[in-house]
Amino acid sequence: MEKLHVGQIGIGGMGKWHLRAISKSDMVELVAICDINRELLNKKARELGVEAYEDYKDLLENRNVEACVVVLPHWLYPEVVSYAAKRGVHILKEKPLARTFREAKVMVDAAEAAGIKLMVATQRRYAETFSRVPELLRAGEIGDVFIVRGHYIFNIPGEDFGWRSWRKKAGGGALLDPGYHIVDLLVWYVGLPVSVYCVMGYKGKPGAKYDTEDSAIVVMKYENGTIGYVFSSWASENSKPEEETIMLHGTKGSLKVDWTGLQIHYVDGYEKKYTALLDYEKPSLPQLWDRALLRQLNHFARCVLEDKEPLSSGKENLMTMRVIEAAYRSEATGSPVALATIKPHT
Repeated sequence: MEKLHVGQIGIGGMGKWHLRAISKSDMVELVAICDINRELLNKKARELGVEAYEDYKDLLENRNVEACVVVLPHWLYPEVVSYAAKRGVHILKEKPLARTFREAKVMVDAAEAAGIKLMVATQRRYAETFSRVPELLRAGEIGDVFIVRGHYIFNIPGEDFGWRSWRKKAGGGALLDPGYHIVDLLVWYVGLPVSVYCVMGYKGKPGAKYDTEDSAIVVMKYENGTIGYVFSSWASENSKPEEETIMLHGTKGSLKVDWTGLQIHYVDGYEKKYTALLDYEKPSLPQLWDRALLRQLNHFARCVLEDKEPLSSGKENLMTMRVIEAAYRSEATGSPVALATIKPHT
């Protein structure tokens, strides 16, 4: 089987999860890694038997690197993605696509101009449970959807959120970072809303210094009359375990989905349940995350090797970024924002 030769830029934090996915894939071969943490870099390079670089440009100039997995702080993405595109290197990058819609559009345009694949790591789309929903909706399983709800609530321990504390670097907080996954799934499931209204909170870490939101509620209205909301918080001490759930209410019934299962409750009282299974045992969340990351990586490799459009392409993620951009503008103005007003030059 032909393998895709990849390099990974950023191996700490979430990068560890991506490295593990690469190690389990039979479609990808790791040839190089890059990180500014020299001690971690050299240790991992020895363990994995790959080339090590402290400068991402050196990795991208390695002729053996056909594609790269990019896991970096948000403000670094435009520079790295643009350089990779110029080098003709395909890109799988961590979410969010960018800090702003305008920044996102520049990266997508650069990838399209270079003729390379740009895919965003929205691994819920590749999880056993979340990925079932579009097919069920197309089959009319719960009828016409008229309410959508999405929650992602947990707590980041510590006094602040590190570099994610500052909007200039991160672009945003609980909405742009964890909330991105929920917005992305709802866009995939029911399409774009026509308008959003957003309120944000900044009181979850008393005494801490940060200017990104620790909580956000986004209310959405759709052209067909459907309404919904997204609630995301990463400062809720009482959320143990964390809550990551989507509920869709339709004329025939309601659907609830999370990492471990999917339930449909029909108006006549009948119920269906789907459970995420791993080797016929009840899996842990880390096992499910690993499984989704591996499926995501293999999808990326297949798209590059077979010249197909990724399910979570950069272009697809522009829709998610439009919703999020509108939400931040709404929070700034105190008024609803129409998505039609979100354009690259504004």
